[in-house]
Amino acid sequence: MSMTGRHFFSVFYTCRKNVELLDNTTGLEKLSRKIIEKSNMTLFNIATKHFKPQGITLLAIIGESHFSIHTYPELKGCIIDILTCGNEGDPRKGIEFLKKYLDPEEVEENYFTF
Repeated sequence: MSMTGRHFFSVFYTCRKNVELLDNTTGLEKLSRKIIEKSNMTLFNIATKHFKPQGITLLAIIGESHFSIHTYPELKGCIIDILTCGNEGDPRKGIEFLKKYLDPEEVEENYFTF
């Protein structure tokens, strides 16, 4: 038996579309549910923290492991982290959906398999 999985880490800079969601807890939660669905992953629970004066951290416990997004509305950016154990789901599909939805000027991505 061996440990297998994937870890996807992405930073979106200067998003050009739907940036109001970066400081809207309800909207970000709905968007995260869609990302998880597009990734063919199983959602168990979502927790959020809305910071003052702005910014949100969202953590989703998924059947495959976890999904998180940290927003920086003042910079129109966010950081996304998805870890899956095993070979279920495809985080890349969710990230591609999010790229089209937020349309960042620049993206840094790291993708690891183990």
